[in-house]
Amino acid sequence: MLPWKKVRWTHGRRLAAANATDLALVRADRAYQIAAAYFHTGEFTIAQEAFEAIAKDSSWPYQQLAAYLAARAPVRKGTLNNGDEEYHSDALAQAEAQLRAILADKNLAEMHDSAERLLGFVRVATATPEWRTSPEELLATADQALYGEKKSG
Repeated sequence: MLPWKKVRWTHGRRLAAANATDLALVRADRAYQIAAAYFHTGEFTIAQEAFEAIAKDSSWPYQQLAAYLAARAPVRKGTLNNGDEEYHSDALAQAEAQLRAILADKNLAEMHDSAERLLGFVRVATATPEWRTSPEELLATADQALYGEKKSG
């Protein structure tokens, strides 16, 4: 089981076992669910801010997961953009910085494996700016490069 899934499962069990007087846990779960809803509806900036707020509170059960998801939000934002390369680069640079901060924080050790995998994706995405080019455009570029070489040499 992936660490973040284990965290969610564990905290879901805690919530199910909580009694009505444990309002702090209910509030934490509600804040997490709201942040997740923003994430899944494409409101990545709002989701990121919400996850960051959860990650700052060490008393909340979702603190470590929220730190990871706060870094994941700009990854989604950068990979689902309108083709604006600067927008793409800025979002992924922000995500990379957040993921590196997670890896440097010993208190977030439970999320290190997930953060390392996501950082690998970010490295690939930022190293290949044409990664979202259509297959037709890639073939045209390859043909141009190939035939351009033949004509000149």
